Amino acid sequence: MEEEFQKLRDLSRPSSVDSLMGNNNNLRMINNDSMEKEINLDLEENEAKSAADRRAIQMAKAYGG
Repeated sequence: MEEEFQKLRDLSRPSSVDSLMGNNNNLRMINNDSMEKEINLDLEENEAKSAADRRAIQMAKAYGG
């Protein structure tokens, strides 16, 4: 009987709950990837600003500003 149940289960399509759970997991992964990319861009932008600020300070010191 267990084998028959397993065969039927394997042949049937996923339940809506299973489908929704799968979709939620996919969306969660996409959102995490997007957030990670955004964080990395923000970090790169901040690093670039810091480097520009350091250069501006060095130039000001060099030229007495």
